[in-house]
Amino acid sequence: MAAEEHGGGDGEEPFNDPVAVVRHWHRHMEFADLMGVCQAFIPGAARLVPKLRGHEFSERRHTQVGNTLEKLRATADWMETAVTTGQTDLAEGLAQLLRGEY
Repeated sequence: MAAEEHGGGDGEEPFNDPVAVVRHWHRHMEFADLMGVCQAFIPGAARLVPKLRGHEFSERRHTQVGNTLEKLRATADWMETAVTTGQTDLAEGLAQLLRGEY
């Protein structure tokens, strides 16, 4: 049986421990979920942004979009940090931003 079938792969040794196999599978599923979240945003934005041509937005809507984009950028930075360093802790400033306490 191939290493992938045992839960190994990506340069890892095959697993003989069923708990390790399940843990490995969960990591792959979490990665797939992360990529799904990112990949869902991109085509949505690509589809919607061109439709905004000619729209005039109120100051309130500009503020709403700006606040949401600030959260989006901060979340993307947090994701990048987690992938790069393995640190997944949510900084208090980001937590407050995401809760709308800025």
